[in-house]
Amino acid sequence: MGKHHIPLLSLIVVSMIYGDTFENRNSHNIINTKKAWDMGITGAGITIGIVDSPVNDKHPFLDKKILNQKIYKNYQTQEYKPNFICNNQVPCDSHGSHVVGIAIGKNLKNPNNSANIDFLGVAHDAKAYVAAGIGNDKTQPEPIELSIFFNKQEVKIINNSWGSNIYPFINTELSQNNLIYAGNGKNDRNPTSLINTISSYWRGYSCDTCNTTLEKELISLARDHKVLITFAAGNEGIVSPSMQSVLPRYDESLKSWITVGAFDSELAKKLDSGKLDFTNKDALTSFSNLFYGAESWSILAPGKNISSANASDESSIEKSGTSMAAPFVSGAAALVAQKFPDLNGRQIADVLLSTANKNVQLPNMIVKQHTSKKYSVIYINNDASQKGLVYKNKEDVIKDVQDAGYKEEAGNIKTSDGLLKVPSNNKGDTQDAVYVLGKESIIGQGVLDIEKAMGGLARLDANRLTRDDIYTLNSNSILTKWSFTTGSKFTNTEHALYTLTVSDNNEMLFSNNIDERLWENNLHYSVNGVTTLLAGSPNTPSNPMTHFTGVGLLKDGLGTLVLSGQNTYTGLTYIKQGTLALMSEADFKNRNYTKPDISQQALNAAQQESNTPRQSNTIKQIAATNQNIATNLSKAPDDNTNQLITANTTKPLLSGSVYIAKEANLIGSGEIKNNLQNQGTLQVGNLAPVNPHGIQNKEGTNNDLIVGGTYTQDTDATLTLVFGEKDNAKLKAQHYVIKGGKLTFTPQKNAYFQGDGKRTIKIDLAGMPQNLFSSIQTKNTNSLNFDLINGIIIPRFADNAYTTANTSLAFTSTMKSIQPKSSLIPHYQQAFGQLDSLDMSLSAYTKAVDEIQGGGHLLASSEILNTQKRMLNEFSILPMNNALTPITSITTGLTTALN
Repeated sequence: MGKHHIPLLSLIVVSMIYGDTFENRNSHNIINTKKAWDMGITGAGITIGIVDSPVNDKHPFLDKKILNQKIYKNYQTQEYKPNFICNNQVPCDSHGSHVVGIAIGKNLKNPNNSANIDFLGVAHDAKAYVAAGIGNDKTQPEPIELSIFFNKQEVKIINNSWGSNIYPFINTELSQNNLIYAGNGKNDRNPTSLINTISSYWRGYSCDTCNTTLEKELISLARDHKVLITFAAGNEGIVSPSMQSVLPRYDESLKSWITVGAFDSELAKKLDSGKLDFTNKDALTSFSNLFYGAESWSILAPGKNISSANASDESSIEKSGTSMAAPFVSGAAALVAQKFPDLNGRQIADVLLSTANKNVQLPNMIVKQHTSKKYSVIYINNDASQKGLVYKNKEDVIKDVQDAGYKEEAGNIKTSDGLLKVPSNNKGDTQDAVYVLGKESIIGQGVLDIEKAMGGLARLDANRLTRDDIYTLNSNSILTKWSFTTGSKFTNTEHALYTLTVSDNNEMLFSNNIDERLWENNLHYSVNGVTTLLAGSPNTPSNPMTHFTGVGLLKDGLGTLVLSGQNTYTGLTYIKQGTLALMSEADFKNRNYTKPDISQQALNAAQQESNTPRQSNTIKQIAATNQNIATNLSKAPDDNTNQLITANTTKPLLSGSVYIAKEANLIGSGEIKNNLQNQGTLQVGNLAPVNPHGIQNKEGTNNDLIVGGTYTQDTDATLTLVFGEKDNAKLKAQHYVIKGGKLTFTPQKNAYFQGDGKRTIKIDLAGMPQNLFSSIQTKNTNSLNFDLINGIIIPRFADNAYTTANTSLAFTSTMKSIQPKSSLIPHYQQAFGQLDSLDMSLSAYTKAVDEIQGGGHLLASSEILNTQKRMLNEFSILPMNNALTPITSITTGLTTALN
C-alpha cells in the first residue's frame, strides 16, 4: 500500500474565553444532569479513559482524580515533556485538563468567585486513566497501546476529543484551508482501504518502529471488548464528521461508538414541555460538524463557552468546541454505568442514543463556513425525496440565506465564483455547496438527556444490531445463533434480538417506554442499496436485517430485569435465564416498603384506644416490637429512608410475543398483546403490596396479566397466581393451551389473613381450564396454611404458628386468639401481616416471635405497668386460670414489679 498523507491529529477546540463561574448551569439544565445527581448517581465507583494531551493532575478540579497517566513518546522514542504554562509564545498542553474536568471534575467551590458557586463535572465522583497520546511538539507521537493500557483497567468508556481533517463520507479533506477531494482510500466507495489506512498509516510515515495507531487500538477495544468510544465530530463546519467519528459506517461491528456534536446552551431554549427550541440560527454552533453519514450513532451536547479546569493555574477557563461536547457524553456514560453496572459499552451507547431528546425544533436552513469564505448551505427537510448535495439556482439560494438571517454569508456567497455545485473529483479548491438534509443529519439521535438515560433503554434499533444478533428458535424451542455460512433461507423461526444480561443477585429497572426501529439502508454503507458488510452465504438475502418486521429482546443472566414501560417493540421477548419482571415503576420502587415507625404509631393508637372493648394489649406489644420485626422482614427502598416513593403506577405493556425458557421466570402484571409460551415459571401478580399501607388491593385487578393471544403451558412449567385477602391475580388470555405442569397459589407479601378458618378467598381463574394441570397446590407461610377446597382458599393457623423453642403454650394460644379479631385496627393488621408474611425467613420469624414474648423492650414505667394491668382485664377471651401465664411470659423481668 502506498503512503497516504494524513494530517497530524488535531485537538478539537476552537476558542477560549476566561470565565468567572464554574457551574455551566444552562448546559446542565438542558441535558438534565441534576436529575441524576438528585438520584445519588454521580459516577461513584466508575473509571473512564481519556485519550488527549497531558493532564495537569495537580489542578484542584482534578486532584486525586487521575489514577494513572501514560504520556506518549515521539518518533525518536523521547518522552514528551508537558507544558501547562500557557502564553502567546509557547504552545501549552491545556486541552486535556479542560476535557477531563468537564467529564469528571470535582465538586468544589471556586475560591476566587464572589458568588462561591459550585463546579461539578458531569460524573464528579468518577475517576480516570489518561493516555496522553497527543502533544504540541509538532512531531508524530509513537502510539500508545491503548488496548493494553485501558483493557487492563477494565475501562468501559474512553473519551476522544481529537481527530483528523478527513471526511470520507463526502470524499474530501481539509488541507491549508482548502477543502479538497481526498482520493482513493479515503472515500465512501472503498471501506476496506479506509479501515486499512487508518489502522496503519503511521508506519513508514513518521515512525518506522510503530506497529499500531490510536485508531487501530480503539477499534480493537470497541469491537472485541465492547468499550464505549466517544469521539468529537470536529470543528470545521463540515456537513459530515471527521474520519475517526464516521468509522462505524465502514465497520458494522463498531456499535459501541458515539460521535458528538456541539450546540450553544445559551441560545438553545428548553420549553416547559421538554421540547428544545434550536431555531436561533446560532444555537447549532457554526463550527460543529454535522452528522451526514453518521446519523445512527451521533448525539448533540453542550460545546460553547464551557467552563472547566485551566491547566495553567488553579482557576477555570471557558473553551468552545466539540472537544468540550464529547466529555459531557462520556461523563453521562459514567452515570449510566453506575446506574446499570451490568451494561457494557455498547449497551451504554444504546441507552444514551435511544434516550436522546429528539423533540427539537430546528430552523429551515443553516449555513456553515468550512474554509476561508467557502460555505455549505443546508436546507433542513425531512420529507425531501432527494437528500445530499443538490443543484440550486444561485440567486434563489442567496435570497433564502438572507431570509434566514445570514446577511454577511449571503454577501460572501454572492461574490464567489459560479453557481453552487457539487465539489469536483479533481484536487483543488471546491466551490460553495448546497445540501438538503434530514433532521437526523443535523442532530443525530437527538440532544443528550441524562434524566431519561436513568430510565434505561428506550428503543430496540435494528440499525444498531449485527448479524451476531440474529437467532433461530428451533422446533425443540431452543434458541441458537443463526449461521451465516450454513444457514438456509429465512423462515419464520429467525429473530433479531437485542441481548440484556443481568448478573446473579442484581436487579435492573428500565422504566422508559421501549419502541423499535427497523432497518434503513440509507444509514449504512451500501453499494446499489445492498449492505454488503452484512451479507451472508449465497443462499441468504444479501442483507438479512431487511427480513425482520420487528426487533425483540433476549433476557440473559441469573439476575432480574424489570420492564415498567409501555413497550411497543413487536419482536419476540425471549427469557433465557433469570427473571423478567413486569411491574409498574411504583410497584418496583416500593416493593420493600415498610410503613416507617409502625411500632410507635401502633403504640400511640393503642394508648388512644385503651378503652376499646376487648382490644387486646398483647397486640400493642407486638406493634411496639414491630420495628425490630420490620428490620428482619424488609429493607426500605433505594436509599433506606423507608419513605414511599412516588412513581408511575401504569401497568407495563409488551407488544410482541413472550417465551419463557426452562430456566427462566416471568413475574408481574400488565399486558402482553401477543402470545405467551411458558416452559419455565410464570407468576401472575406482584408479591409486593400495591398500596402504601402494606395491605393488598381488595379487588386484585391491578395484579392481573392480560394476554392478547394464546397462553401455552408446557408439561414441566409452573403457573403461580398471587392471592390477597379478597381475590387472586388472574391470567386472562384469549385462548389457553395447557399441556400439564403445576398451578400454584401463593399469598401476597405482608397481606393480613385471619387464621381462624372462618374467612375464605374465592379463586377466579378467568375461564382458564384447571383440570389440565398436572397438580394444583398452595404455598404456606410460617404462621398460616392455605387449604384449597373446591376453588376456595381457607387460611388456617399452622400447627406451629407463633411457636418456638422458647415460647409457652399460653403465649401461642393468646397470639392465635388475637390475630383473627375482626376489630383489629389497620396498624395491628399490618403488624400481623408482616409477621405472617411469606417473605420472612424461618430464623427471622423465630427471632421476631421470641422478641414479642420476651418483651425486653418494655421499660418498668408507671405507664407500662398500667398498660399491663389493663391487659389482665382485657383477656376475657381466655380461661381465668390461663390469664396470668401469658402476661408473665410476655413481660419477662417485670413480674416482681407487678406483685
